[in-house]
Amino acid sequence: MRLFSKISLTDHEGHTRTWDEVPTVGRIASVQPLRNLYAILQNSTHLSTYIRTVNLFFRTDEEENLVLGILSSTTSLDTLILGGYLLRPFPINATTLSIFSHPTLRCVDLRNSQFTDENALELLLSHAIGLKELILRNLYIFNDLDADGDANAQETVRHSGRNRIRLESLTLAGFAEPERILQTFSTVDIKHLLSLSIFDGPSTAFIRANAASLQRLSVGQAHGGIGESVQQFFVNLHTQPMFNKATAAYSSRLTQCLLSNQYLDLEANDICGFVSFIGCLGHLDNLSALKTVRVIFHQALDQGYEVANDDDYWASVDEDLHELRSDVVVQIHGARATDCDCEPEDRLTVDMVKSALRLTSNRRDFHVYLDQMPDQ
Repeated sequence: MRLFSKISLTDHEGHTRTWDEVPTVGRIASVQPLRNLYAILQNSTHLSTYIRTVNLFFRTDEEENLVLGILSSTTSLDTLILGGYLLRPFPINATTLSIFSHPTLRCVDLRNSQFTDENALELLLSHAIGLKELILRNLYIFNDLDADGDANAQETVRHSGRNRIRLESLTLAGFAEPERILQTFSTVDIKHLLSLSIFDGPSTAFIRANAASLQRLSVGQAHGGIGESVQQFFVNLHTQPMFNKATAAYSSRLTQCLLSNQYLDLEANDICGFVSFIGCLGHLDNLSALKTVRVIFHQALDQGYEVANDDDYWASVDEDLHELRSDVVVQIHGARATDCDCEPEDRLTVDMVKSALRLTSNRRDFHVYLDQMPDQ
């Protein structure tokens, strides 16, 4: 029954969405597909056992009830992608806690939602006893929110058991201060992460506090939709003396904390965005266990070069990458300038990048890829 193993409803415009394409304000999914799915699972209860991945977005009361009804009928859920609580807090009640208590649940992806406080978020996650991967995108915590049903939620908190959860992978996008929220967790363990991704608001303090076991680190700008305020954040980040590698007493300590990190992904829209945050990492030669560095540009490589219009940007990147040990694999990934597969233009773009990265291109294992985005 592979037909029912993955369920992902489109919005009313027919668009499908991946985790890095969800708008800040969620679209309203058509209620009819939810009604149809709910009816199918009620009439054919055996089908729910085949559902492994669910990707649902909603905003109205009816949609919420249908989504919770659909999720409550599943018995073998592995991946839950859920979003839509922008206008009111995510409900913490017996139904949602039961859904998150599925012993098979391994990956939770919460998008565009709000919680009354950090305790409500941790309580929800602590019921996912098998949770290994957590993705939080554009979540809002309102500690002073006087939400309807808050008393009931607090009663649930007092009488609900919490489980010790050790996460292996954590992805944060749109968090200005992740340490303010996640470092308060007591039952969800983020101190032994193997993989950490922070987009659109990197925090060196948070990385440093949770770097002990990291094998993969991804930082930078999420694909598309980076707002002006976040752009300015990166600019401010790059100009602060504590991130200036010429005075690297502070920033170098970050890479010194990443002693077990083997894979480093640096993502940006273009070369300007890359230069704006690379300084926060400190000296890359401190990464003694590093095997592979992937520099991922979400825009076309030659477009990024034209936007930069300054060899100094590429020269700065070249110096950063040149610090790496000679046996570290360096990959540059970028999109094509056009949709057509034109080999001569591709060759010109690759040659342009190699020429701009003069020192790096002499490495034994250096590659430039167009339209071959690496698996996350």
